Amino acid sequence: MAGIYLRAVMNLLDLSESAINKLVAEGHINCIQSNPNAKRVFSEEEIQEFKQNSNVYRSLKKQKVIVYLRCSTQEQERQVRRKVESYCKQNNFKATIVSELDRGQQETSRESYKFAINYIFEQTGIAGLIYLGNTDDVTDLKQIFQSKKGSFVYNANEPLTIYDK
Repeated sequence: MAGIYLRAVMNLLDLSESAINKLVAEGHINCIQSNPNAKRVFSEEEIQEFKQNSNVYRSLKKQKVIVYLRCSTQEQERQVRRKVESYCKQNNFKATIVSELDRGQQETSRESYKFAINYIFEQTGIAGLIYLGNTDDVTDLKQIFQSKKGSFVYNANEPLTIYDK
């Protein structure tokens, strides 16, 4: 079990020291030990689990997600966009939606893809990716998010799981 100090917890959760202290006092996260220098040590796994699955954390932070849609028709785009917007609202996600009609792999718009990639790397605190499509660019985005510790990936064609509030 990896141990991390308070400053790392603050950075991982993007919360202040007083907010972390309140979470500890309320029993939402635990200090696994205090070392002789009075520095508290936390379980990195527990902090990541709290960030991913805690309704308390979601209520504190509006998590950012990127939604990448590769749609066949404008009607499909409207339907999926409404579904994703509802999902994001229910789960306190702030979504940036990048969408384009699928014109085939030869005509893939590199501008939307570049926007999505740049957004990922320029923003901090991105919680996950919601996607639609099965082209090479979608696969690339999925791989980026799947390799990012603490992020999630959802296919908009599958039933979306709503977090309990």
